[in-house]
Amino acid sequence: MMRKESSPQVPRKASTLILLRTDERGQALVYLLRRSPQSRFMPNLYVFPGGTVHPIDADPSIWRGHLDEDPDQALRRLGEGLLLEDAIGHVVCAIRETLEEAGVLLCENVIPYEVWRGRRGDTQHSAGWFRDMVLEVGLRLSVSALAPFAHWVTPILQQMRFDTRFFIALHPEGQVCCPDPVETVDGKWTKPKEGLLGNHRGILPLSPPTLVTLREIMSSEEEGKLGSILNRTSWGEARVPRLVRTRWGPLLLMPWDPEYHETRLLSPRSKPLELDPLEPFSRLIYTEGIWRPVTT
Repeated sequence: MMRKESSPQVPRKASTLILLRTDERGQALVYLLRRSPQSRFMPNLYVFPGGTVHPIDADPSIWRGHLDEDPDQALRRLGEGLLLEDAIGHVVCAIRETLEEAGVLLCENVIPYEVWRGRRGDTQHSAGWFRDMVLEVGLRLSVSALAPFAHWVTPILQQMRFDTRFFIALHPEGQVCCPDPVETVDGKWTKPKEGLLGNHRGILPLSPPTLVTLREIMSSEEEGKLGSILNRTSWGEARVPRLVRTRWGPLLLMPWDPEYHETRLLSPRSKPLELDPLEPFSRLIYTEGIWRPVTT
């Protein structure tokens, strides 16, 4: 009897925040966190702060009056193609997860690290603690600081799937990143170029969306357009990489790859050749714990 193929899993809504700042020479730096080796999704890889949208995040009645931007205005600016509750959910999730994972709070009236860490206590797997703190302290979240960057959806063939909105924001002055000791094992600021080279050398293993994002930020900086990415007003087309199984490891094709829409099964006859880590790419192969750009 033929075995039925299982239906693709419905992606869970998630948010990610790219924290950006410049060094003393004006060069771009982004903050990366290394996920725990025990993580079910992208273990041991460096990513941006982020996580799954909780129902509490997506309740506009909770957050109205606690955002520095009117929810309807935020919807017009950040909610392209989204319902109000989804837009608010993604924004609040991005701010909450950045606080939980990186120790940075995008808020008008920032409270000391010791205070919010104490309030979180043993409720680290519940979004309720964040809501309670915002309401009790009367915080106003800096929604206006966020800009849309990209929309990523996990490949269909993967067991865990996420529909993730990537935001970008300047790192607030006076705050220090402090990685969460439970979900992550390291946190660091890095220049996009150094991050790409570190991945190539195997000392800074990056997730596929992180690789693409660092390449885009590096390119924008080289073109003198770094400021423009902080003023984006559109998510652009959803990026849904295509996953192909090969004898050398999983192969990911980005939507801009020339063979992305080919209906025939892709099966390279020879091992794909690695590209220069700083060159543009459209496909990645996973070998020995590292995603590496390869030729088409």
